[in-house]
Amino acid sequence: MLRLGQLQKQGRRGFIFVLLCAFSAIFVYLRLWVHVRLIRTFAKLSTKIWSLDAYDVSWPWSRRADSSISESSGVDADPEEPLPQVEKFLKRAKVTRTWVYPESPRQTHWLPLSNLDRVVNATFSSLILYFDARTMKEWKATTIANERSGSGSGSGGGGEAKKVAGMLKEANSMKERGGGDVAGILKSSLAKVLNEFYPLAGRLALREDGLGDLLCNNEGALFLEVDVDHELKAFGELRPTPALSGLNSSFTRSLIGGKPPYTPDQLTPMPVCIIQLTRFKCGSIALGVNWHHTVADGFSGCHFVESWAEVARGKPISLKPVHTRSLLTPRTPLDPSLVNQEGYSTKSLPRDLQAPGAGFQPAVTAVKGISGAKVEALKRTVLDEGKAHPQYLMGDGEKPFSSAECLSAFLWRAFARARYRDIGQQSQGRQTRFFMFVDGRSRLRMPQGYFGNVVCSACAVTTEDKLHREPLIYGAQLIRKAVNGVSGEYFRSLIDWVELHGLDGSTKSEHVNSMGHDVAATFWNRFPIYHMDFGWGEPSFAGRNSPPRDLIDAFAMMPSSNRTGKGDMVALLNLHEDRLERIQADRDFSSQFESCEQLNMYRPF
Repeated sequence: MLRLGQLQKQGRRGFIFVLLCAFSAIFVYLRLWVHVRLIRTFAKLSTKIWSLDAYDVSWPWSRRADSSISESSGVDADPEEPLPQVEKFLKRAKVTRTWVYPESPRQTHWLPLSNLDRVVNATFSSLILYFDARTMKEWKATTIANERSGSGSGSGGGGEAKKVAGMLKEANSMKERGGGDVAGILKSSLAKVLNEFYPLAGRLALREDGLGDLLCNNEGALFLEVDVDHELKAFGELRPTPALSGLNSSFTRSLIGGKPPYTPDQLTPMPVCIIQLTRFKCGSIALGVNWHHTVADGFSGCHFVESWAEVARGKPISLKPVHTRSLLTPRTPLDPSLVNQEGYSTKSLPRDLQAPGAGFQPAVTAVKGISGAKVEALKRTVLDEGKAHPQYLMGDGEKPFSSAECLSAFLWRAFARARYRDIGQQSQGRQTRFFMFVDGRSRLRMPQGYFGNVVCSACAVTTEDKLHREPLIYGAQLIRKAVNGVSGEYFRSLIDWVELHGLDGSTKSEHVNSMGHDVAATFWNRFPIYHMDFGWGEPSFAGRNSPPRDLIDAFAMMPSSNRTGKGDMVALLNLHEDRLERIQADRDFSSQFESCEQLNMYRPF
């Protein structure tokens, strides 16, 4: 009996030992599984998260406290590779980050994306505003003087007294808006404006069914402050500078990934508003504002920034945003019949063509200006061609072609010429497409202030040799016909088409599948980017701040800061390096477009 009891006791011990081994094996397996999932996620994001300091791997949405943490650098780069000058300066810059939350948080809820949100390219739209040192010094001097003057009593009459009174009123309200500190004013006013534009304080996230939507959870916008130990003039001319956007920060890249498409997964909800304030040694500042294109188009993004500037000046928002995205729901039954494969499709480029340098030189951005007088002359040329070639008037009689139609036709043809060292190299029948992004707010009778995406691309198609051979009006009428085809009914048909072909991001404008012979155009010349005054004056330079894209030629037309030149515009050109060299040597192009300095389009800094 004693021997049997001992055997039973040993048996129980052995059973417990086996159980412990089994639990240990399960625990090790689960840890390995979690680590593999994390590694796969970080690899998908293409980020250098393993090179970050310890504080960089803490996820900001897991804590509610506002944080300000310094980084040694805002730009990641291989130390063995030569850095562009801007990145060299930023490599040693001090970076501070803060999460700015809405002042009055709303209840957490899902805001379903519309199908027009889902069909845009999953990237960030970027805007950059430069404020020169003279403007900032005058503002600071005025602030100090007003604060010292107390009640503002003193001599001076008439208009001067009113001006001083206005300055005093501005200075008195400044304490409530962050004092005389630029970053303080921007962050405190951002917290207020996010009360109305609350989707920008949310996250792009996946629902349980895997569908991406906008989670309005008050987790905040990322605000970066960068102090550069160099003057602004050391960076060269005022121009779009993606390195100053905030998207290249090592911390930002750990949140959104290294390059487009910027899409969330189950483990990593994605912030949708990223802002960077760059302070230069001379006193100038640059403000980079980025919003995820899935959340807002250019019109809505500029509406947000303009409203933010109003709040920073102590004024109410003049146009409240409307967040009723259900206005763009699909119809029953679905009718996608107006959408053709030239404009939108579900196909993708082969992987070997998606990488930069796939048979092309690197893409770069160039800034050129065109005067209002030359735009009008170009329109008269096209009108005269219409009289000589009435077959191109499409029954419009002598209706003048718009500035956008004429400039688009001119640049479409110029870009086609720049693809070849010799125009005779153009192959017969080589197709070229022109994509023009069209706003649908008036076509769909959307309410003023609608916040989201209401854009689609119109597509004109011809061959490169015919585009070169025919008069300019030929391209203009192709573009007009394509844009006229984008009616309110077409927008509704596109919404139905996305619903039919999938909501997973596979539906897209065909311009993303360009093979190097297409042109994409967007016009921001009517956006109020030079009226974005945060209290210290209007910007010296303002414009889109997107990085150059490979495989497609593109241009964006911006307004000019030159108040004396009515109709002056700035063109941001996206071209491969060899094509840019050829277009700058093109006499036809250089007869219309000049450097912005020659046209006095920049305010001195």
